[in-house]
Amino acid sequence: SIPRWLYAVAAALLVLLIGYWLLPLTSPETTPTNQALFADHFQPYRNLVVPIQRSQDSLSTLESAYLSYEKQEYAQAAAQMTMLYQADSSQTALLFYGGISYLAFDQPDDAIFLLQAYLLEKNEFQDEAKWYLAWAFLLKDKNTQARELWGEVAESATDQNLRKQAEEVLSEMD
Repeated sequence: SIPRWLYAVAAALLVLLIGYWLLPLTSPETTPTNQALFADHFQPYRNLVVPIQRSQDSLSTLESAYLSYEKQEYAQAAAQMTMLYQADSSQTALLFYGGISYLAFDQPDDAIFLLQAYLLEKNEFQDEAKWYLAWAFLLKDKNTQARELWGEVAESATDQNLRKQAEEVLSEMD
């Protein structure tokens, strides 16, 4: 006959194995990294300022900058937009799209600079600028500032879709 202690050892091993197998199912979900959140949610804003006609033979410098943006050539777009804004500071949308361009090619410091400058101008894309500025802060591991901005967007953005996206990102950070 089999000794009793062997049954006890087998039972203990069985309990440990079952516990080990169930552990991943019961452990709290890990919060995604800032980079993973960015990869899952970041989308550059569509060009609403300078519509580009693909059939145009010659483009102005401004149109060329926005064409670079639309072609996802963000480094070039950011450089062009920064230069154009320095030449004509009345074109404040260049700060907004330039900031997004910097963000799209992983230059959050430059994005923060341009987007904060844009927000000071009190222009049309205020909620959207806060949304993108929050992403830049997140990439710099400034989660508190990112949360504050997304909180503002979730509470008061006029675009309901943007509100919903901000709420979603905030819930994923919790």
